[in-house]
Amino acid sequence: MLDNLRLVDELFERTGGLFEWVRPVAGPIGFPRVSGVGDVDAWCERLAAAGVLLLPGSVYDRPEHVRVGFGRTHLPEAVAVIEEQLALT
Repeated sequence: MLDNLRLVDELFERTGGLFEWVRPVAGPIGFPRVSGVGDVDAWCERLAAAGVLLLPGSVYDRPEHVRVGFGRTHLPEAVAVIEEQLALT
C-alpha cells in the first residue's frame, strides 16, 4: 500500500496544482480537492468509462472533491488513465 501511496503523491505533484492533496496518515483512501477539470461528477464519469473509479465528492456534499482509493494492485494503470484523461481536459 505504501508504494501505491507514493504513486498517488507523485501523480498529484505532477498535475500542477489541480489537486489539493492532504496525505492520509492511515488507511488507503484520500479525499483531495479538484480544480481545473470543470464538472467533477462528469470528470468522474469519463474516468469510469475509461476504467477508473473515483467517487465524486458530491456524494458527500463536497462536489469539489473526489474519493481516491489506493489499496488496489492495478493502481499504476489507473494513474496512467487519470493522467491521460487530465490531458484531454
